Amino acid sequence: MDGDARGGAALSIRSVTGQPIKFVGIGEKYDALEPFHPDRIVSRILGMGDLATLIERVGQNVDKRKSSGPRHQSAQR
Repeated sequence: MDGDARGGAALSIRSVTGQPIKFVGIGEKYDALEPFHPDRIVSRILGMGDLATLIERVGQNVDKRKSSGPRHQSAQR
């Protein structure tokens, strides 16, 4: 979800159907779904950024690097 119009459309769909929004698409493929967090979307729409998602993604990348094993010393120089 990358714009105010899409956020507004999601709110309209919620209002019409009466069903909660569980997931939101962040890309064009089926694997680009993430859980819907209303407070985060509001922050994005208001231009305040989304620190919680940023922190989660950084944590995931750090975990991936730790699990991939030690790096070679020559690669770090």
